[in-house]
Amino acid sequence: AIGLIKQGDYAGNPNFPNRQDTVAALNAYLQAQPVLDSLHRDNASPERVARLRGLIRERTGTMYEMMGKQQAAFEAFSASLALREAYAAAHPNHNDALRDLAIGYEKMADLSVKAGRLTQALGRYRQAHDAFTNLWRSDSLNASASITVAISHLHLGDLLGYPAQANLGDARGARQHYRTARSILRTVHAVDSSSVRTEFLIGLVEGRLAALGG
Repeated sequence: AIGLIKQGDYAGNPNFPNRQDTVAALNAYLQAQPVLDSLHRDNASPERVARLRGLIRERTGTMYEMMGKQQAAFEAFSASLALREAYAAAHPNHNDALRDLAIGYEKMADLSVKAGRLTQALGRYRQAHDAFTNLWRSDSLNASASITVAISHLHLGDLLGYPAQANLGDARGARQHYRTARSILRTVHAVDSSSVRTEFLIGLVEGRLAALGG
């Protein structure tokens, strides 16, 4: 199963250097699913297999999304989220489980935005935000966790009121999220001023605030 996952990643996973072959990536991920499901039934490496079953369905959904197959992507992301919710419920103090769950919520939210289901997307983004924030509070000095929470605020701000995209018409709520994101990012930048990513995100947030009149 791990070999098939790596094969899919090298073929077309956008988070890794890849050959941009989404069909090959999808086929590899689809082949991995029944192998992992069989291991799950046999109770082999239960914790690792449980996480991988959610991961493989997320990656399958990503391939479908890249192909423009939105319904198939929705079904794959939904299946991934259901597995991650069950795993997180069984392991409430497992940071990786909570992080996987937050990513699952965010994937569903992104897809809902593309489908024009903005209220549904807002609920999912808030669930992701709560999960990311809880992780951050347990390790508030972690720069990566801080940036993740800031990006979560950015997503919420965009959905609530960023005028350059479909939004829910709540400019005040959007500004509040953007300002919180800016504060978090400035704190990270004060510790590590060499971070290009942090500088980029601060500029992005400043642009959003400017679009809303500050």
